[in-house]
Amino acid sequence: EIIVCTEFNEPLKYSLDPSAMTLSLLENGLDSVGNVVEIIRFTSSEDVNYITLRAPCKAGCFYLKVEVCVENKHLAIISSEFTVSKSRNCLEINYTLLQCYRPFTIEGSNRTLYIKEDYGATLGSHVYDCSIILFEFLCSGVSSFTPQSRFLELGAGCGLIGIYLAAINISQLPVIVTDKQSQLDLLRDNILLNGVSDHCVPLELCWESEQHLQLVQERMRVLWSGQGMDFLLASDVLYDSEAARAFFSLVRRLATAGSTRLLLAQRLRNDQQRVSVEEQATQWGFGARRLCEREAVVLWELD
Repeated sequence: EIIVCTEFNEPLKYSLDPSAMTLSLLENGLDSVGNVVEIIRFTSSEDVNYITLRAPCKAGCFYLKVEVCVENKHLAIISSEFTVSKSRNCLEINYTLLQCYRPFTIEGSNRTLYIKEDYGATLGSHVYDCSIILFEFLCSGVSSFTPQSRFLELGAGCGLIGIYLAAINISQLPVIVTDKQSQLDLLRDNILLNGVSDHCVPLELCWESEQHLQLVQERMRVLWSGQGMDFLLASDVLYDSEAARAFFSLVRRLATAGSTRLLLAQRLRNDQQRVSVEEQATQWGFGARRLCEREAVVLWELD
């Protein structure tokens, strides 16, 4: 047999407490003659996590699906293919991260949100830097929220921002999070995972669909007793000129003139885009003010 110790750095790097992690097999693949790859030890040291495996000394491929947990919370599900090379008498490992449950601690609270990401899935299935920077800004308590504040998020993706607002229950009213149909299953999973189903409402919204817009507006009227929104939030949604046009056109129809504040976290992929955000906001009748800039991400306030 071969015993090998290998690093699983990338999928586990978000662990808050590596020493508390446990690892178990969800599926255990066999080779053609029924030999089994076994996990015999799992250890962690600071940011490095190791898995020790026992494999038969035979040529062939093995498949494992491994679940990683910390504090009884899912952290990752890893799909791995193990190739045993008979000529070199070694075990080669190629692994693919299928899902990752990233923890986000709410500043000033002992609560941690877990956001599931689907790797290899569609755009919006990961938590990107823009969402993290907006999340940290909201956690800092700078924004003037009240118990009556009404929130709507466009392009919610995995749902970090809306779920945070619902989790702290800063508003007594439901938070509305929107995205395209292909994203809604992941969004609902994360809402359920974090126990905010009563305070966070996911809705389908393709930005150029008149039918979707009318349905969202109707839900706003019902959930918020006919009142308009106070805060509209979005992260990294202006990825090209067409998206920007659709975004500002939609915001113009959703926002309440003079009372809705728009918080937009946008990655600047070039200097031209920095000018474009300000210019397009002005063209659509919004004032644009930079709140902060970090790691090529600018947080804008539009009103």
